[in-house]
Amino acid sequence: MNFKLIDFHIREDFGKEYCLAILQFKERSLLQLSFSWNDYPSAPSVILYMGLNSLIDVMISFWKMEFCIEILNRNWVKDTFTTDFEFPD
Repeated sequence: MNFKLIDFHIREDFGKEYCLAILQFKERSLLQLSFSWNDYPSAPSVILYMGLNSLIDVMISFWKMEFCIEILNRNWVKDTFTTDFEFPD
């Protein structure tokens, strides 16, 4: 059984995103928090999401800043946005 009490990582994709997962199991986490500062501004928004992959997900964005809280959600993939990613032929 793959289990971590706390997992923290930083990823970059049009800005930096700081991700923190608490009580992380193989595919799901009890709580995931993220804060990002993007390179490009966006319209202010508040998004509330409930669905198959999460119990509840709240995303708040304003200008270049974004904050996200997810409860009982699937784990984020850490290496999705690496710079050495190549599409398969």
